[in-house]
Amino acid sequence: MSAARPSARVIGNPIAHSLSPAIFSFIAHELQVPFEYEAEQVLPVDLAACVMRLRNSSDEVGMNVTLPHKEQIIRYLDLISDDAQAIGAVNVVQNQNGILVGYNTDVIGIERTLEQFRVNVFEKDYLIFGAGGAAKALAWVLGQKLAGSVVLVSENVERGQSVVQQFRELFPKTRFTHESSIQKCATEFALVANCTPAGLKGIEYSSVFEGLENLKHCAGVAFDMIYYPEQTLFIERLSRQGFRTISGMNMLVDQALASFEIWLGKNPRLSSIRAELFQFLNALMSARENPKPLFLTGFMGAGKSTAAKLLAKLTQRHWVDTDLEIEKSSGLSIDAFFKSKGEAEFREEERRVVEKTILMPGTIVALGGGTLLNPENLEGIKRAGTLIHLDVDAGTVQERIGLGATTRPLLAGLSLDHQRARIEELLKSRGPLYEQAHFQISTLNRTPLKVVHAILNEISNRSQSS
Repeated sequence: MSAARPSARVIGNPIAHSLSPAIFSFIAHELQVPFEYEAEQVLPVDLAACVMRLRNSSDEVGMNVTLPHKEQIIRYLDLISDDAQAIGAVNVVQNQNGILVGYNTDVIGIERTLEQFRVNVFEKDYLIFGAGGAAKALAWVLGQKLAGSVVLVSENVERGQSVVQQFRELFPKTRFTHESSIQKCATEFALVANCTPAGLKGIEYSSVFEGLENLKHCAGVAFDMIYYPEQTLFIERLSRQGFRTISGMNMLVDQALASFEIWLGKNPRLSSIRAELFQFLNALMSARENPKPLFLTGFMGAGKSTAAKLLAKLTQRHWVDTDLEIEKSSGLSIDAFFKSKGEAEFREEERRVVEKTILMPGTIVALGGGTLLNPENLEGIKRAGTLIHLDVDAGTVQERIGLGATTRPLLAGLSLDHQRARIEELLKSRGPLYEQAHFQISTLNRTPLKVVHAILNEISNRSQSS
């Protein structure tokens, strides 16, 4: 990484599932800020060395911290914010020229989310499910804003009572109590929050939630800190009972913007990209959950390979480029293959590659510009997954391929004028094939990230409407 280019990373174990690289790439791209970000798997035994590397770095502005390091990292830092100290967990570290400062942006995310939804905390009554880090972050915010009372509902009685005692001492003006079940609670609260993992994929709702149907909304709000799916069972049930609802995706977005601000300072455009980041993340999560393969088609120069690679990285899928697969299997470049074996043999080899990719669920496939010329390819692809056409015009094609036109079998040896005429001719002839895609995305005046964002949004919209 260049010393002149600020960078950060997220550390954890495991880390492959993290949304952080996608989030911060999106933020930096939207703000047009030079910034590099990556995920790094760090084992507990390597945490001290990882922190020291950050301390000694001249370009790393900080790091995000996720499980299992949120508590252990505190011992290696120089300063800790008051809220992080009380919660006992740090999820953002700032590198101030070798001085490492720890923050908990759960608190910032909660504060900004409640402000966004105009939740008035002062002297109101609150119900929190859970007694872990997220619950403590919410309790901190409510105590700071002088809530009237906060009830923590947790089946772990010892832990729940310990948290209540801690926050009674921190915020004596707010009444903190613990209950092991909702049955013993009042029925009216200004806010009911799920701060447990219940509702995450593979984690069932426990008996602690029994009695939700007895809660009365009294203009209250239901807040689930789980960010996907947006409509959790918790949210759905309380919505039916008249509660306004807040998805955990709001908090995730506000946490990310807060991290960026901690590292690189205030940016007047940060708040303006909030809605777009929210939309992007919902679409990204929807795509991650969809096992269907995605096939990108379009003319040469449309950016299929670049988009497929980026889309695969964001959605954590495998990607395949049919032209590259042919080059690997034959040991020949596409240009050399055409010259030595002819287009007919190339199309047959292309058909065999497509036949394989159709059987690979979750794959992102960049198709050759002429793949759809074979009706068998077109039918199989449309049946197996989603076919997406990346649209481009002749002028942009010629501009993008530039000198590379000499290695394009269908354009090699042509003058610029004849290249342009040939491109227009091929675009026109293949147009009816491209029109059979499930949907089309224009690549004109769009960066690869913008193209991928448009693809994700369209997939998400189609998923919601089906």
